[in-house]
Amino acid sequence: MRGKAPNQPSSLQREASTRRKRKPTSFSLAPQLSRSGITVLTLLLCVWACTAFFYAPLPFRRSPIAASSSSSPPPSSEASSALARYEKAHAFVAAARPRTPIFWMAPLIARVWKNYANSKRAASKDCSCGGLGGCGCAGGVSKRGDRTVLSMATSAPAKRTPRGQTTGRGRRVPPRPAAGSRPVHVVAVVPGHGARGKLEAPWTEVMQHMHRRMQYVDPAFALHVVTEEEILDRGAAALAHLPLGPSSGLPPAPFPSSPSSSPSTAAASASGVPDAMYFLDVKNPKVAHELKGYMAQVPHLIALDSCPELAQKSRIGPARPYGPLAGFWKAFPVPTERKRLLELFETVRGFWKRGHSDDVLYSVLVVINAVLVDIPAVSEILKPVTLQALRCMLGNCGAQIIDCQRNPACKAALSCLEQCAPNDQVCRYRCIVQYESREFEQFALCILQKHNCLQNHAAIPMSPDPAPLSHFRGEPLSHEAAEEIQFGHLGQLQQGCPWSWKVIAGVNPAYDFFPSQHMTYYRKGQALWYQPVFRVITFDGREVWRRRLYRVRRGKVPGTFYYSVLDNGVTSSEFWRILDAADDLSWVLFYYSGAAAAAGQSYTGAILASPTGEWPSAEPCKARILAALDRAGIKEWELFNVHHDGSDGAPLEIDPMAEARFMYPGWAGARTSQADDEGRVTLAPAAVL
Repeated sequence: MRGKAPNQPSSLQREASTRRKRKPTSFSLAPQLSRSGITVLTLLLCVWACTAFFYAPLPFRRSPIAASSSSSPPPSSEASSALARYEKAHAFVAAARPRTPIFWMAPLIARVWKNYANSKRAASKDCSCGGLGGCGCAGGVSKRGDRTVLSMATSAPAKRTPRGQTTGRGRRVPPRPAAGSRPVHVVAVVPGHGARGKLEAPWTEVMQHMHRRMQYVDPAFALHVVTEEEILDRGAAALAHLPLGPSSGLPPAPFPSSPSSSPSTAAASASGVPDAMYFLDVKNPKVAHELKGYMAQVPHLIALDSCPELAQKSRIGPARPYGPLAGFWKAFPVPTERKRLLELFETVRGFWKRGHSDDVLYSVLVVINAVLVDIPAVSEILKPVTLQALRCMLGNCGAQIIDCQRNPACKAALSCLEQCAPNDQVCRYRCIVQYESREFEQFALCILQKHNCLQNHAAIPMSPDPAPLSHFRGEPLSHEAAEEIQFGHLGQLQQGCPWSWKVIAGVNPAYDFFPSQHMTYYRKGQALWYQPVFRVITFDGREVWRRRLYRVRRGKVPGTFYYSVLDNGVTSSEFWRILDAADDLSWVLFYYSGAAAAAGQSYTGAILASPTGEWPSAEPCKARILAALDRAGIKEWELFNVHHDGSDGAPLEIDPMAEARFMYPGWAGARTSQADDEGRVTLAPAAVL
């Protein structure tokens, strides 16, 4: 038997030497992308470079707006100067948006490329990806032939966690837990002494009510309210009494801040810090000085309508919307974590500017959902468009897509929806009612309702769940009496009233704000129907009438009803309650909660109605209405009145062939859709276009 040479290396030593000489590939794109993927990436980078240089206010290119204002005197402080530069850059981007089709296609191509690259990555749970760089795996044990070899850091691709859970430096952030799995604490600093904001109510009352509404979403959510005057009197000690617990009982923040040894920081460390902090309409810059050390520990800080000293410190994780590189990351064509967080901040600003109570609540929930805890009601409508979804659309709905692109109204509707945030129900529904068309209906019916290409889900929210009216005219409420309340004044009043009720006020900013709202309930055979008619003022100033047709079924408890409608191609299921009604039917109060499952949206609302659309004059009636609203978690200042000027010409007549079109989908002239009790999709009467 031949002996081994004394200096001959073993096979294990040779393999280890080869690995040491091998070039590191942890930041290489080659193992993850095919040749076509690299080509697409190169083209996208070229497109982005041209777009950024000619249209975006990047740090290396001065904005012409800033250049035109260079003669103005310098700002009084560095903070206000930074805020002014950001506002000018933001306005320049909005005004100089490119109109060339290739630039509009670039974000879509980048989005598809991202999902394509992610789908090609191996589903290894021990690997982490670092942005555009490659993916690195932690050391482990692998088997090669009959030998067991200790594996070193390699470039094996890993499946990237959704919603940018991997940081830009390659550190893997744990996935966000589901709602209810841990508490979430948010602190809101607002003006005190009864100061009022956009909602015509004291800020303290508004934010305490937002805490109540957050509890409806998840009992583990808490919104703590602190006034500006408390901060000025006691500094960070004013936050020490908040029930945050040691570090809120939460794991360390994924984006640690620099330590500080100031007294404010010591007080904050003793009581824990919140997950997020909001400054709302805080104008005094001394607040920023008093909380300087405390704010350094808060991972997410958002200042809205506040002084520049606070606004400049706004951040969501590592993303600073007023930082010098904010324009660079916004113009970057490939989705990154920092770009996603900057877009999130703009979404929060958009909600805040509208100023409704639902928008104030959503400006907090979208941040919680994006960086802290998954909220199904919010995250369901933020799903990315994957290659599987594109295959579903093109394979099943190609004809509807082509028809929509050929129709100007349908194409305008899609362009309008593209400008809305995915979780902005107000913006999206206003776009839909503005550009209703049969082509858009068939487009949405095929993609969302029939095939559910986006795999959306949504459930009817059942919190709050106020009890319906128990007695009417001195007797326990029965199903027949509840239906009599719904029928209201149809055929009564002078010369036969063609409606049941006129809406006085509503709560939901997406569905209840339309002017000239008429509610008509009627029965045909054994079926109960509800036809709302409302007026829409288009973006170009025109006035058009819209109407829907709902199928109504009794609930188990008298005073409750199930509604179903297919609105512009998407089925909505709703649960209605009669909260209260006057014995003489001078007013009625409805509360509803619903969900459009195929669109991934859920919603709630309330409608106060009377035969003339005017508030009841008696004070006891108003007190009774406000008490019923409070049971549903609604304040008086959340209502907005519905205007009935120009209600003449409303199409209030009941189509005698409506039920025939409902039962027979092929009926000529059918325009809108409907779903029956068993969920079968059929077509309903023509909409007024």
